[in-house]
This record gives sequence, structure tokens and C-alpha cells, in this order.
Amino acid sequence: MTRVRFTFLLAFILLACQPAPVTAPASSPTEPLPPSETPLPAPTATQTPALLLTPTISPDVLKRVASPICDNAFTALVETGRLTAPFAVLKKMQYADVPTWEFSHQLPHMGSLSNVDVRTVFCISETRTQAGTYTDGSAAYQLFWDVRAVSWPDGKVIGRESFIGSSPPRTKVLSSGAAEGAVPDRKFGAWVFDKVDHPDFIYFSNAITTVAISPNGRIAAFGAAIANQIVDEDYQAKITLVNPSNLRASAILDVLDGHQGMVTSLAFSPDGKILVSSGFDLFVKFWDVATWRLLGQLSLGDTPNSLAFSPDGTRLAVASNLAVVFIDPISMKIDRSVQETGGDSLAFSFDGSHVYVHSQGSIKIIDANANMVMQTFPDPFELVPTMSVSADGSIVSVTYESPETVEGFVVSPDGTRIITHTTDRSVDRGTGAENVRLAAWDAGTGQYLSEIRFAGYQIQAMDFSEGGSLLAIGNGEEIWLWDTVGWQVMKALSGHIGYIADLAFSPDGKSMLSAGSDGTLKSWSVEK
Repeated sequence: MTRVRFTFLLAFILLACQPAPVTAPASSPTEPLPPSETPLPAPTATQTPALLLTPTISPDVLKRVASPICDNAFTALVETGRLTAPFAVLKKMQYADVPTWEFSHQLPHMGSLSNVDVRTVFCISETRTQAGTYTDGSAAYQLFWDVRAVSWPDGKVIGRESFIGSSPPRTKVLSSGAAEGAVPDRKFGAWVFDKVDHPDFIYFSNAITTVAISPNGRIAAFGAAIANQIVDEDYQAKITLVNPSNLRASAILDVLDGHQGMVTSLAFSPDGKILVSSGFDLFVKFWDVATWRLLGQLSLGDTPNSLAFSPDGTRLAVASNLAVVFIDPISMKIDRSVQETGGDSLAFSFDGSHVYVHSQGSIKIIDANANMVMQTFPDPFELVPTMSVSADGSIVSVTYESPETVEGFVVSPDGTRIITHTTDRSVDRGTGAENVRLAAWDAGTGQYLSEIRFAGYQIQAMDFSEGGSLLAIGNGEEIWLWDTVGWQVMKALSGHIGYIADLAFSPDGKSMLSAGSDGTLKSWSVEK
């Protein structure tokens, strides 16, 4: 028996996040629906939701004109000049059979492929040197970049630098045939962005792990870890404070000492007077926003992964690996804890009576007053299986109406629904098959309501805008901005070269900050 998935399942999730019904357009199904269902637009694609905005730019003109300029740049004199965005990057692998200049997306943060928009072209001549020999007799190489910065369109060389890639791996990666060390893209990026001051973008050589915006929208705080978010107990992870509307490095408000290892979470109190941070060093720290003085700190004895204030600001909930801990933000002392509920993220309910925590593939609903778990979902005993059977009667696969497990969540602004994401890692992403399930659950009962499916990548972050009309999802290196009225992907925002670690909407819902594992914090205008 083959299971048939109705494509208009996409529509049901609207009921999870929008209190008002939406009138169906002419293309919606016309047959009568049950009273509990509202006719809504069907998705325009069967695998990946259609993008409403898909700008296309042909890079052919830029590459054709810039290629000879890059060839000449390495013998030209270097003159004074300023690196100005947007950027384009061309790279020629000199060891290739036929070396040609090709686009390299090393700087998508402020990049362009349009010959009209570009102001600086970076020409990278990539060479390699044998650094050893593997046991199979093949050579191991180390890569080198010789870079020229060329102002566009006048072709004047305004900068030069060289970068050395990492040593080749000690063991050859057979699956990919890799016999080269990593390219020096981070060194290149640090060199470029150290010379650029831009209001919508800030770059750090280390990864950014978490970001929070104050209730008045005037301060953004973000924490760091070393590259690739590897925990290093000797690394002093700073907390950087900026104005969300001006991310210029020259306009940084302050830098706090932060934590040893990495900063795991940040949260402003509802009145905006206190910033709380947590780190791999097991500490939870309280900072005075007016003076940025450390008010106090306490150690949990376990890694605090996520922080959340109650709506009235009287309680701070902390999800550690083993428990959910409630702290009095005035005394900065532990009030109580709920054991065996540890997780990596949590949030308070709309009225502050409950806490939701993502714990070992499920969402636990904790009564914040009774100090106990009231509900856990998905409930393995309530899953409805659907079996696919071959012609000879053998079971091919078993699927379930609701996800068997969830990997992250966000609570709708009205507090009535929880949206979770689950990625099926058995699905080959290269085929474009639907591997991500975005499901809606009743926040009070944990009852499964509906879901949509799409082809996606690594998802680490989701956030609703203040009014709930937009849902941002970090989909790999892109941010998918969903219009929750019609559940279409309104925009796909590109600008990171690492996965999206965290997202935060401004209080007015007109802009958003994205924090990337590539060490970038970027501001986006998200007005419809």
C-alpha cells in the first residue's frame, strides 16, 4: 500500500499560527471541506516551496570583462584605493589542465555577480605545493593564494596579499578523493573585512553562536566560539554589544569578557535592564545593561544551554544537559529545578505558567508552578504507523502521521502553537526530495495538528516576527523567510558561508539579525 500525501497539507499549518481565517484564492480547491478546515492555496511545487522572489543575474558579462584584467593584475603596480562593496571573487587554479578564471563565492556577505553593481573584484591565483605522499602513492598538497584587489570598473589594482592554506590531511579522504589542505578562505575573509566598515554586516574570525536583541531594539548582543564552534576551555569567548541598525566595527558599543569555551545563550530581561549570558564554563552571568557591569554569577555544575525569562521577568529558566533550573533574577540564586528534563533550548508559555524544553528528540511541557512535567510529545504510544508493502507482502518501510522525533522548536507569538522541525537524514539531499518536516502542535496539549514538507539542509535556528506574520528559518547557509498568511517562502536570503546558528527579529518586526557559524552577523530588512 502506497501512502498518498495531499499537497494541501501545506495549508493546515496556517491554522497553527494565524488566528483569523483566510479567504481562498480562485486556484484553491472548490469542493466542500470539513468545518474545521479552511480552503487555502496549495503549494506551487511538490518538493520545495516556491520562492516568490527569485532575482536572477547573469554573471557572464562580468567574468568575460574581468578575466583579462585579472590576468594583468599580477604584473601591475599596486596603487592606493579603498575596498568598496559589492565584491566579486574570481579564482584561477593554476594547476588545472586548462586554467580559467571562474567565480568563487568566498565573500557572499556583500557580493554581487552583476557588472553594474560590483565595485571591487578580487582575483585569486591558486597554486599548490606537494607537502607529502600518501601510502597509496598519491601526492598530498598544500594550497596557496596570491590575491589582487581591483577597483571596478576602472581596473586599478588597489591591494595585494598572499595566504597559505592548511596542511593536507594526514589520512586521505577516500570518499571525496581529497588530497589537499583546506583553502585559506577565513584568512582571506579576515583580511578583506578588516578593511571594510559596513552598517549591515560585521565579521569575526571566530564563529558566532547566539544573538539577542533588547526589548527596545537599541542593543544587540552576540556571543562567540572558536571556528566551527569547537569548544576550547582556554578560549575566552567574548560578548559583543552593537546597535542593530549600525553594525560597523567602528561603532561597537562594548565587549564583555563572556565565558571560557563558548557563549551558549543570551537573554535580555523583559524590562531591558539585565542581560544574562551562559557558557560552556558552567556559569550563568548577570550584566547591568546601563553600565555593563557584572552584577553576579552562579555555577550550575552542568552546562547551561539555553536561557529564557518569564514574560513578567520574575523568573529565569535555564536548560542544562540534565535539568531545567529556575533562577530568581533579583537574588541571582537557584529557586528550584526539574530533574531529567535537560535539553538544548527552551521557552516560556505566553502567560508564563509553563516552560517548553526540547529534550532528547521531544518537547516537554513543564508546569512552572507545580515543578513537574505535564506532557511530552511526540508521544511514541500515539504515533499512527503507515506501512508500505511490496508485491510479495514484505514491509518496505514504516512512516508515521506525525514526526517520531523533533530537533528544534519555536513558539508562535500568540502562544497557542509550537512549530517544530525534523530532518530525515536517510533522504539524499542531492535528489531534491522532501527531507524536512515542519510540524505544528497545540501548545497546551501537545496534540499534533499538521505539517508541511520541503527539501532543506541543516536547520539550527527559527524565529517568529513579533506579530507572527513571518517565520524565519536558517536553512543551511540561507535564511528562508516564510509568509505565514499563505505559507509561501517570500524570500531566500543569501549572505553566509556557514550554517545559520541563530536568528533574532527586531521588536517592530521590520528587520532581523542572523548569526552565522562563519563568524558573521548580518542585518536584514524584512518588511513585506
